[in-house]
Amino acid sequence: MFNVVLECLRFAYTFLEVLLNYISKPSHLINTLLHRDGDSNQYIGGASGGQESVHTIRGTALFQEALSKLLIHSSRAGIRRVTLYDPWSYISSKQEILRHLTQNLMLKSCSKNCSIVFCEAEDNSFPTGPQCTTVKILSGNDGRQSLVRACRKLCRSHEPAEITLERVSKCLAQEHIYEPDFLLRIGDLETLAGYPAWALRVTEILSLRNLASNFSYRQFLSYLHDYSSRDRRFGR
Repeated sequence: MFNVVLECLRFAYTFLEVLLNYISKPSHLINTLLHRDGDSNQYIGGASGGQESVHTIRGTALFQEALSKLLIHSSRAGIRRVTLYDPWSYISSKQEILRHLTQNLMLKSCSKNCSIVFCEAEDNSFPTGPQCTTVKILSGNDGRQSLVRACRKLCRSHEPAEITLERVSKCLAQEHIYEPDFLLRIGDLETLAGYPAWALRVTEILSLRNLASNFSYRQFLSYLHDYSSRDRRFGR
């Protein structure tokens, strides 16, 4: 009988400890509900990018507006290619919401001359035109699958002696694997944003703790200025 009472007290203490932990830090509860990977305590999405620019974003459902503003600011700044990286497929599952929110914000803001096009899952084309920015959403497995598909294409269409660096780069580009110049990483989860390590060997990385929903164009330009003022590493 005493053992039963003792176990009940232990259970009650553990339950109270967990409850107080979530009350004191409600973000833990949000992260627990969103994560499919229990080894991480951060949700990360990502953006990679335009004219060799990469952004990696931390966020939840409330982060959609800031992410939309980031896409619009990228387009206004002349960035032509943006890839959103999300290892938990949260952004890809909300792609239509993100698309509509981005369009609505564009109508309310400056950007009549800007055009943002979301590429579909199997779409390897790149729309062109003045101020046209393409957005590609990648999930955690896309990096590996892209490499596998690129290797298969090269092996099937070329002899080993015909496989050159230029052909490898072109084949990887068709799978949305580039060599970005700039990576804006928001949050504290360590990640390569879906890129193989060699693709980031000369990438400038700027880390931020968070990105507010009132994220302004001036702030975005300050990040680009910080990037452009750094010493460039030449290794391509």
